[in-house]
Amino acid sequence: MKLKKIFNLNKKIKAEVLTYFKTRKKSKYLTKFSKEIIDNLELNGSVIIKDFIVEKNHQKNKKNYKKFMELFGKILSQNKKREKIVEIKDLGKKWSANTRGYKTNDFLDLHTDGGSLASLFCIKDAAYGGESTCVNAKTIYDLINDQSLKKKLFEGFRYHRRGEASNYSKITKKKYPIFFYNKKILHCTYNRKPIEEALKFQKKYSEINYLDKFDEYIFKKKNNISQFKLKPGDIWIVNNFKVLHGRKKFINSKKKQKRLLLRAWIKPTKFKFSGKTYLEALNDI
Repeated sequence: MKLKKIFNLNKKIKAEVLTYFKTRKKSKYLTKFSKEIIDNLELNGSVIIKDFIVEKNHQKNKKNYKKFMELFGKILSQNKKREKIVEIKDLGKKWSANTRGYKTNDFLDLHTDGGSLASLFCIKDAAYGGESTCVNAKTIYDLINDQSLKKKLFEGFRYHRRGEASNYSKITKKKYPIFFYNKKILHCTYNRKPIEEALKFQKKYSEINYLDKFDEYIFKKKNNISQFKLKPGDIWIVNNFKVLHGRKKFINSKKKQKRLLLRAWIKPTKFKFSGKTYLEALNDI
């Protein structure tokens, strides 16, 4: 099964998109286009839309990207600042319990994000590294022959709240399953770093072994993992219940433009997949 499908924005679609930006009225052509994207996200798990408009004005890029993503559903707030579009860039920090990965240049484990869909819009790519990675969750699930591990993955874990809590709770009260079924469809939601930090906070160090074992299955067959580099103008949309995605470490050049992506988390009006995601874990819902 293909992990992603490529859609090229031709002149016709671009013209329809520009009209939509002005009028906020979705034409039949755009309605058909957005439905085709959603259908492919349900089937393949991710799509790449190429040749989206990249403006010199950064605020205009944010506005255009948000409007475009609204074609596919409701845009969700990603943090306690209520940001709906966040910048993915290196702020010179290291990935930690309270520093989220998108603010660093670190390697990011294969994981899922908040919302039914996660979207990345590449404005500028890195001089070196920064390749995106992804793997089908069911492919991993089918490899697991350790029944005690499977049981734990369905039972789930508590999450560290990464400094996003509105109260003083460091970790969630609830556990969130890594695998679960909804409408007889297998779903996956997994973000290792906050799970591991929560286990350390609880001093349940032995349970980190479950995460290690699960990661062994994720990386067991390298040919299951797709790797590619997003280019300026590329928008990658991922089904958060079907596909895990990650990133290679990147290095910015002092002489060249620094890597910059925009991210949106989206909840479609109609979608076969549904359930609690990393966003619910941050908010302990």
